Amino acid sequence: MSNNKPISVKVKTVKLMTALTEALASRQKQLVAHDKAEADHKKSVKEWEAKILDLIKSGKAKVTSVSPNRNWRSDTDEAQVMVTLPANLAFPKEDNNLPPVWQVKQEIEELENAIAILTMSDEEFVSTSTYKGVARLIK
Repeated sequence: MSNNKPISVKVKTVKLMTALTEALASRQKQLVAHDKAEADHKKSVKEWEAKILDLIKSGKAKVTSVSPNRNWRSDTDEAQVMVTLPANLAFPKEDNNLPPVWQVKQEIEELENAIAILTMSDEEFVSTSTYKGVARLIK
């Protein structure tokens, strides 16, 4: 049998602000890690594309089809080239271990807002509902 009494917790405002500041720093590091991972992936893709061109030039990659792509709005003609690549030339994978950038940015904004509000507070302790509102951000 469970007892459904609401829990009343007293958390010092200073301790909560410290935890929120640490969580904010962690999210900002995640954002930097995202930027670095994205830059590394773009670099890997450029290297992959250069390898494909080298394989085509050396005759080691087989061109399977070429189709013209004419755009009536442009004076330039383009072509799409389909190439059969060796099995060992895989497309570079992205780092999927990080949460999405939009989520990290949203959490940073929420943390900054919570810190700003708590900074203006004169209370020594925060209410349970206030703590509950920001608890999910402290990881």
